[in-house]
Amino acid sequence: MTRTARVSILLVAAIAIVVVLSLGTGSAGLSPLSTIDAAFGRGERVDVMIVQQWRLPRAVAAIVFGAALALAGSLMQNATRNPLGSPDVIGFDTGAFTGALVAGIVLGGAFASVTVGALLGGLLAAFIVFVIARLRGSGAFRLIIVGIAMSAFLASLNTWIILAADVKVAMSASSWALGSLNDVSWTRLVPAAVVIACCALPVVVLIRPLQVLALGDPLARGLGVNPGVVRVLATVLAVLLS
Repeated sequence: MTRTARVSILLVAAIAIVVVLSLGTGSAGLSPLSTIDAAFGRGERVDVMIVQQWRLPRAVAAIVFGAALALAGSLMQNATRNPLGSPDVIGFDTGAFTGALVAGIVLGGAFASVTVGALLGGLLAAFIVFVIARLRGSGAFRLIIVGIAMSAFLASLNTWIILAADVKVAMSASSWALGSLNDVSWTRLVPAAVVIACCALPVVVLIRPLQVLALGDPLARGLGVNPGVVRVLATVLAVLLS
C-alpha cells in the first residue's frame, strides 16, 4: 500500500469519527451508537428527526463545501505555481461576498439571489484581476499581487457596506461570510452539491495541462499547452467551486 493510500484511509476514518461526534453533540446529546442508529433511521423517533433532518445536512454540507474549497484552492495554486494563489488570498472569495452583499441589499436576501450574486461577484473580481494583471504581461506572480490588492480593496468595501446596511441584512451577511451552516437543509444542500459535482468533473480534463504548466510557461507552450487559457479555465472553475 502506498503512502498516499494510507494517508487517504486515515483521513477518511478521521472524517467519519468527527461526523459521528458532531451528529451526537448538541443540546440533545446522543451516544455514538445511538447517533449511528438514528442516522440510519433506527432508534427513537425524536433522535432520528434530530440527526437526519437537522444535524446530518450540516455535516454533509461541511464535507461537500470543504472539498469544493480545497479543490478550488488546489486549482489556483497549480495555475499560479504559488501556494499563495488560493481564491481567498487573491480576491475571488471577497468578490463573491461583495456580490452576495449587493444581492442581499437590493433583492432582499433570497437564497437564490444571494447565490447568483456571489457567483457573479466572484467572476467579476476574477475578470478584473486578470485584466489588470495582463496590462503588462501575463505572469502568475503578477496575478497574485493584483489579486491581493483586489482582496484588500473589496474587504474594505464589504466592511463599509455592512456598516451602512440594515442591521438584519448586516447580521445575515456576517453569518454568511463566516460560513455558518445553521440554515442548511436537504432542500438547499442537494442543488448545491449537484452544482459542485458538475464543476468538479471538468477539473479532470485540466489535470495534465496543469502538470505541464508546473514546468514553466515557455516549456508548456513548447508542449502545446496555452498557459493563458489553462489559467482562465482553472480560475473560472475555482470561482464556481468556491
